[in-house]
Parts: sequence; C-alpha cells; structure tokens
Amino acid sequence: METTWQSEQSLSVTSPKELTAKPGSLEVQVKVIDSQNHVLGMSRTVTVPIAEKSK
Repeated sequence: METTWQSEQSLSVTSPKELTAKPGSLEVQVKVIDSQNHVLGMSRTVTVPIAEKSK
C-alpha cells in the first residue's frame, strides 16, 4: 500500500477499497525497508476495526 510520511510519529496510508468494504478487522504492521529490500525496522502488529458503513 502507498504510504505518506507525516512526521517521526505519524504515517498515513490509503488502503484499497476492497480491504474496507466489509465489517471486520485488519492487522497492520509497518516495515521500513531499504533499497535492497532489507528490513531496517518494524512496528508491532495493530488490529484496526472496520465498521459497517452507514447508508
């Protein structure tokens, strides 16, 4: 997914619509990867609830 660096403490992401189309949850983990695809660091996994959209 495409991310935007906001600050040292904040990163935003635009998720594909199919990931948020139905209620449930997403497990999210951020990885910092260098140009050679080496993982330089990663966050803990966070569960994000997806609520049903109101009509």
